[in-house]
Amino acid sequence: MEAVFAQLALMYVILAGVVIAVVVTGLGTLRRLTTADQRVVPVARAL
Repeated sequence: MEAVFAQLALMYVILAGVVIAVVVTGLGTLRRLTTADQRVVPVARAL
């Protein structure tokens, strides 16, 4: 039973890392692509 608890603990540590990475990436993306008044910033594309 001890191994099951160790696996659950490790699973939650990995899950927490993934959640933190997704939140940081999402917030960074929103910050770069929107203005303070919630308008979308046009993306400059090279042709």
